[in-house]
Amino acid sequence: MGTRYHLLLALQVLVLTATAQAYRSRCDRHSCHPPPGNLAIGRQLRTTTTCGENGGEHFCSISSSSACSKVKCYKCHSGRKNRQHQPRYMTDTGAGHRGTWWQSRNNGGAETVQLDLESRFYFTHLVMVFRTPRPAAMVLERSSDYGKTWRTYSYFARNCTETFGLREGVNPEGSLCTSRYSDPDPCTRGEVIFRVLPVGSNHSISDPYSLHAQDLMTITNIRMRLLKRQSCSCPAEQVQEKPYKFAHFAVYNLIISGSCFCNGHADICVPIDGRKVVGPGGQSALLKVNGKCVCRHNTAGVNCERCAPLYNDQPWKPGNGRTGKKNMCEKCDCNSHADSCHFDLNVWRATNGKTGGVCDDCQHNTMGRRCHRCRPGYYQDHSRDKAHPEICKKCECDPVGTVDGVSGKRPCNMLTGRCKCKHGVTGARCDRCKPNYWGFGKIRYGCQKCNCGSKDICDLETGACRPIKEETEPDFQQYISLQRTDHCKCLEETLKDPELLCDKHYDFALRATVKDAHDLGAHVAVTVQIRKVILSKNVSVEKGEAKVWPTSWAEHGCTCPIMNVGEEYLLTGFEDVENGRLIVNETSYVKEWAQATTRDITRVLRKVCT
Repeated sequence: MGTRYHLLLALQVLVLTATAQAYRSRCDRHSCHPPPGNLAIGRQLRTTTTCGENGGEHFCSISSSSACSKVKCYKCHSGRKNRQHQPRYMTDTGAGHRGTWWQSRNNGGAETVQLDLESRFYFTHLVMVFRTPRPAAMVLERSSDYGKTWRTYSYFARNCTETFGLREGVNPEGSLCTSRYSDPDPCTRGEVIFRVLPVGSNHSISDPYSLHAQDLMTITNIRMRLLKRQSCSCPAEQVQEKPYKFAHFAVYNLIISGSCFCNGHADICVPIDGRKVVGPGGQSALLKVNGKCVCRHNTAGVNCERCAPLYNDQPWKPGNGRTGKKNMCEKCDCNSHADSCHFDLNVWRATNGKTGGVCDDCQHNTMGRRCHRCRPGYYQDHSRDKAHPEICKKCECDPVGTVDGVSGKRPCNMLTGRCKCKHGVTGARCDRCKPNYWGFGKIRYGCQKCNCGSKDICDLETGACRPIKEETEPDFQQYISLQRTDHCKCLEETLKDPELLCDKHYDFALRATVKDAHDLGAHVAVTVQIRKVILSKNVSVEKGEAKVWPTSWAEHGCTCPIMNVGEEYLLTGFEDVENGRLIVNETSYVKEWAQATTRDITRVLRKVCT
């Protein structure tokens, strides 16, 4: 017995698992929607009155739909369980609830039965099963804005013209008036049925998620106004009880059929507040049609009415119920630096409908529509992937020598990290005066040019001139070649066409910053910081610190080509393989580094010349 039980249990689990997997896959390839159910189950129905709410109340009814003589009388009392006729009894289900119903008090006026929903739902049809004769006049109304405004679905009357001044059938405003469900017979269990899309009607909806369908079928509230009672058509002699005891409305069952409204982007819904709900009277939460969609297709919202935070690159659209197209929301390209984006119609138009996403609150010191640029004060680290959280490095510029450095607007180039120095200032960080300039940190606009003779040097602090004495200045050559480059005259290589580089047969090409130089007598060794190796043949060259050896000399002890300390250059030259040196001379092409002009040269050296 135990083995058989466990086998059956295992089979049930397999079936349920397979069913769940199939159910979850409905949205994978197409637009989708949740299954329908009775929207009234698990929710509170509101009525104008309830029988016995103010104490015990006697009433009578005809208990047979065909025999007028079967009159029974009862007493209702809301405080006694077996005599209650609460609104919730219109939606209780199961064999144990067949004798329950809602009933209004006796001799009351018009009655309203109303259902208020917590979100927007699709409504398809209504069925009311009356215990009393059906109303002689009744109106079915709906709201799509949580009860602020109401529109009529249908009028019900024995005579539409006499009761409502309307003709039978569909009226100009789109509502229906019908006498079909207003006959007093049968005396009990008579039905009132309404379909949003009547069978054989002229209403044609090819796409259930279109604006037309939404306008017709979407509700947040629905109410049935029972305006006029009528008696069963029984001869007076067969009914002995007083008429007031029959003067009430009573409903056995109420079905408000519909589904959670998800714009074609979900097939499962959950309670809107996230909690498991059990309806009045202990009704199972499994029967309740919940109101919050479990959104698919990168959508979000209670009704999947918008795109998810990072998926607004295209305008949101509902699924297409006619073609089955999902109309998924597309992800914005924020390079992993933002958690959300928004759709901008102007951007979308400017790109001819290709993209309209604008990233919100860019992180990791990035900025721009796609978080693709570094914000002021930072520059892009080209050695890292664009999505790296440390793609933007902080500028290391000296605020004293940097343009806009004090205000912090844009102290360095966002692409290269190169600091924008003030007049007469040099260095990778703009932290000192250029050769033959003075007054760093003392002059607001930068450094001032020295006004000294050819045999003098100026004081870097004060600008005062003093003569150079060779016998007491061991670094005489260095003073001339590095601090007095304005006195150096070199025949520098020029280049009108980048492809002429091929004729020079250079052995190396580097992007490097000059750090310092040392006079070694017959030669000067220039120390550089290599930032990029564009071309290298036999001598091993890597990023980092290295030495370059100028071999051409001019008057005043200058090395050629001229290379100022702190400046960044494109250096080309030749290799001394035997000594493992990088050589530059007057045939070398040495130019201050510029991103745009160097791009073509890099392409030529790497592709054309090879």
